[in-house]
Amino acid sequence: MPEPVSDPELTVLLTQARQEARALIGPDPVKMLPVIPDSDIRRAIGDALPALLGTLEGDEHNVLLTLTRLWANAGHRRVCPEGRCCRMGYAPFGW
Repeated sequence: MPEPVSDPELTVLLTQARQEARALIGPDPVKMLPVIPDSDIRRAIGDALPALLGTLEGDEHNVLLTLTRLWANAGHRRVCPEGRCCRMGYAPFGW
């Protein structure tokens, strides 16, 4: 049996799954997945930053996209899909 792991990004992914996922069969994810408090989401984002920044060199595109997603999610009550977060991150710069 695998050992338990702690991955702060799972907090954000579970929140997004609860908000956006639709079951093809079986129960609705809203009924199966817990509501994760905003404070837990913000803490998970902060906990994810050191490891994420440690992978910046050589993976700049993905790391910057993830940073933009985390930044956008930190200020909203809904988890932001990557495309929308990317547009939000570029908007202040007129891109």
